[in-house]
Amino acid sequence: MTKTIALPAMQAESNLPVLKYLLFFALLAGVLFSLAHAGGDETAVDDIWRQLSGWARGAPGKIIALLSFLSAVWFGIVKPNYTNAIGSIVFCLMMANATEIIENFMQASA
Repeated sequence: MTKTIALPAMQAESNLPVLKYLLFFALLAGVLFSLAHAGGDETAVDDIWRQLSGWARGAPGKIIALLSFLSAVWFGIVKPNYTNAIGSIVFCLMMANATEIIENFMQASA
C-alpha cells in the first residue's frame, strides 16, 4: 500500500459579493444621474408644491414649529427626556426653514 499526499483542490474565490456591490453602486449612480438631469419645466407637482410651501411659510407651519418648540421645553424641563427634547428642537428648526431646505434640494437636482 502506497501513501500519497494530495493537496486539497483549490476553490476559486467567488466574486459574487463584489458583483453585488458593483451592481448596487451602478444603480445608485444611475438614479443620481437621472435626478441630477431632471427637467426644469413646469410639472404637475408644482401646483402641489406651491400650496404646501404656502402652508409651510404661513400660519400652519409657524404653529407646528411653535408646538415642537414647546414640546422641546416640556421634554427639557418639565419631564426630562433629552433625546425627545433634541428631536423636538431639530423638528422645530426644520419646520421653520422647511421651504428653504426643500428648495435647496430641488435646486441641487436641477
